[in-house]
Amino acid sequence: MLLLAPLIEQATFLNQGFLFRSRLSPLIDTKTMTSLLNADCRIKVSSVLNRETALYGKQFLTDDSNETCWNSEPGSSQFIVVDFGRMVEITALQLMFQGGFVGKTCQLFVMTDEGKMVETMAFYPEDINPLQTFHVPETQRQATSRIKIFFESSTDFFGRITIYKLDILGHDVLTENNSAPDTT
Repeated sequence: MLLLAPLIEQATFLNQGFLFRSRLSPLIDTKTMTSLLNADCRIKVSSVLNRETALYGKQFLTDDSNETCWNSEPGSSQFIVVDFGRMVEITALQLMFQGGFVGKTCQLFVMTDEGKMVETMAFYPEDINPLQTFHVPETQRQATSRIKIFFESSTDFFGRITIYKLDILGHDVLTENNSAPDTT
């Protein structure tokens, strides 16, 4: 049964595990989506504010704390690269920015089998603090082992990006190299 969200003015926010999208869009249960981030994932960022990784490093993107964050150096064109160490298909990105330090024009790139990064989608976060979810259109989804989230510009005058939470939702893709064990 498809439920419809009530008329709401906010574009995207989470409430008790349910994602509400803009006016009259379906209600999506985010609890059924699986995080693709685990201990085997490697994350690389374009920069860290004042090179103070102990205060603003990439490790704070995924530590589930609202008290810590990744903060980039000033300058345009910041990015986050995630190497999953396995083949995955991404269905959504979740980002919690610090209002005033939000990526305005953003792109998601995925690595192809040929080793090239290709744009999967562009997305435009709101300049707000709550967690925002960006769904990858089904027609744009593909198996990949590495992604790049590119922040072309920022709402901050100096180009800084501040993120308190990053999650990447989707599922593992079974291939010949990582298929389920044969039980016969």
